[in-house]
Amino acid sequence: MKPRRLSGLQMQVLSVYRIMLRAAKEKQDASISRMVRSEFRKNSSIPVTQHHRIEWMLNQSRGKLELMQSPNCTNVTFFGPDN
Repeated sequence: MKPRRLSGLQMQVLSVYRIMLRAAKEKQDASISRMVRSEFRKNSSIPVTQHHRIEWMLNQSRGKLELMQSPNCTNVTFFGPDN
């Protein structure tokens, strides 16, 4: 059985997810890693057909990633379109 091919958008989401987990690991704060995992799991039920919503959330995540990678960051809060 062949593995399922991911769309370009799905690959971008996975890439940001992995980078965020690495950034959280560098902060050595387990609560940030838990929060990243929780947010991505919570939003994994968004239908693939909602491209605009996924792209909006992906852009928001990239912004949060920039904050996480800054040396002064100690915590990041996520806000989704329904929060």
